[in-house]
Amino acid sequence: MNTLSKTIESIASNVSRHAAVYAAARPNHPALASYETIANVLAALDQRSRLSADERDPILIAVATEHQRTRHALWQAILLKAFAPMLLFLRKRQGRPDDIDLDQTVLLSFLEAARSIRTESHVARCLRIVTEAKVFEIERKERRHAGAEVFDDEVQYPSVFGPSSHTKVAAKEVLDIIEREGGPELRDVMFATCALDETVAEYVARVHAREPAAARAGIADRLRRQRINVLQKLNARVERKEQTRGVASTA
Repeated sequence: MNTLSKTIESIASNVSRHAAVYAAARPNHPALASYETIANVLAALDQRSRLSADERDPILIAVATEHQRTRHALWQAILLKAFAPMLLFLRKRQGRPDDIDLDQTVLLSFLEAARSIRTESHVARCLRIVTEAKVFEIERKERRHAGAEVFDDEVQYPSVFGPSSHTKVAAKEVLDIIEREGGPELRDVMFATCALDETVAEYVARVHAREPAAARAGIADRLRRQRINVLQKLNARVERKEQTRGVASTA
């Protein structure tokens, strides 16, 4: 078991002692009505649960809302336990398995994301995208500091997935714009290129490995065009919000 996994298990191992905190908060959230204990909530949020992503979302909204409202260790532990597979997968993608600092980067990025995301809906997706963005941004800064400049794929635009992007455009709003532009496939491309430092060509080669080379080239061209279009739209929206904020602050 690696260091990150041990840390998550250590934090989540003490949740039972917070039964009174859970009991006090439970009546405030209809989504928790069917889950009498903390163990019931953890079972419902487990990836092996029979619940769909849409059915888990109200539970996650309740947990994330309480976490942001109270900052109590219980809600942090539930989120960490529920998202442990995602965090361990993200950590594996970063490489350098013995790098304890990178373990901490992934953990702290997730906790910061949990404190800052909007909790109206799509909590799992929002946590994933903001966590990946924070990890990616920290890695980029470290590479620049080491003298290895990193460039985005093909076209440079200011990243809407930067460390403070959630304060400019809500993560759900970003997801909605991406999916309207190109559906789930474009969303995954944006995760890969903006949060995981993969090029469009690398993404296509990985996801469409069984397709002939000519077909992969066509798919990559289409995704590049969609990516450029959605980046332009997202950054235009960020600029409008900044301009609106500036006008409001001088009024």
